[in-house]
Amino acid sequence: ALCKRDPSRAEIGRAITNLGKKGPSLIAADLFFSNARTEEEDSALEKALAGADVVLACSPNADLIPIPRFESQAVGVGSVDFLVDGDGILRSVPAPYLEPDGEGGFRLPHLPFSLECARLLWFPTDPPEVRVEGNTYFFGDHPFPTHRGAWRIPFCGGDGTLPATSMKDAIAGAPLPDLKGKVVLLGFTRPSVHDFYPVPLPWKKDRPDEPGQVQVASNTMSGVEVHGQALSALLESFW
Repeated sequence: ALCKRDPSRAEIGRAITNLGKKGPSLIAADLFFSNARTEEEDSALEKALAGADVVLACSPNADLIPIPRFESQAVGVGSVDFLVDGDGILRSVPAPYLEPDGEGGFRLPHLPFSLECARLLWFPTDPPEVRVEGNTYFFGDHPFPTHRGAWRIPFCGGDGTLPATSMKDAIAGAPLPDLKGKVVLLGFTRPSVHDFYPVPLPWKKDRPDEPGQVQVASNTMSGVEVHGQALSALLESFW
């Protein structure tokens, strides 16, 4: 569900409630709720989160974590941080961070957003056994291979590849597609929020000023679609 302006938290809550009525397996909000606002706004969002299975976003690198009243109602919290290579192209998400648990083991705080969603879909009731072999993390039988501290995203197409709908319609309660068994990602798609990234999907077009020559550049993609493509690859075991 996409939006071109900042909706209020009450509006986001209405969108979550209306989307939840369509039967999705999971709603993943690529939105930050790291500070308190008015009690009316926060109460409306908290109530909506309590009535749906929602994954919230965090950014450990920027110290943006959902406030406790929202985190306690979410089914998971995932990191939306990306890794941009030296050429300015986004190709990867960081590998999960291993943190000692004080008992000789480790825990994985704030998995990558797409991986947190996949984990909840793979294991909807009980947490999986997690092990690390070399550079590969295993969640049960599901591998998450990394290289040099990152997982390369196997993009399946350019921006707009995944089906999308307007958050405005979700807020208003307008007719929505059947979402039973699907994952819905909420996020912004307007350039002014600076959540667009060059991705390794080049495009070419003829240069009218130089016949026979082509211009080559990198496509850009909204952050919410990058997460969606990463999640799709994980669920399809495609890498």
